[in-house]
Amino acid sequence: MARSADALPDPIERRVLLHGEGKAADLVALGERYLAAGRLSDAAAFFERAKDHGRLADLKRRVLAGDSKDFWMLVRLERNPATAPSADEWKQAADAALSAGRYHQAATFYDKAKDEDGARRAREQVQAMKAELPPPRPRVRSASDLGPLGGAPPVAVGSSSDI
Repeated sequence: MARSADALPDPIERRVLLHGEGKAADLVALGERYLAAGRLSDAAAFFERAKDHGRLADLKRRVLAGDSKDFWMLVRLERNPATAPSADEWKQAADAALSAGRYHQAATFYDKAKDEDGARRAREQVQAMKAELPPPRPRVRSASDLGPLGGAPPVAVGSSSDI
């Protein structure tokens, strides 16, 4: 089946393009296509490979503006000093994650913003949610605990003296 000219590369082609000798302009163009398709992580990979800090900064602004709920993208952008989020940006992302009910994510971002009070509040929410969960089921210790057919172990109904 023939692919259209604007189709995104398959995973193998993507890997070859990212790790090959691609020109920056071609990498940026592919990054833009991934961005248009809503695949932020793939877009970021191509922008990083092309060393296009401007487009990475635009991607960060897009995430912070709420156009995407992929706040973990900020952790990826943190690796690059040119696009690393500031404490205020971490706090903004943490506030958005908290309001979206993503409490663990919010705690992580408050930690990055050095906001101890915010991190404490988010962790309290995580603990409150954990308290609402039913207790875990007991785990099977070994295969012999399962019985001969993988079900419950055999149960003795009586003893030989009962006969």
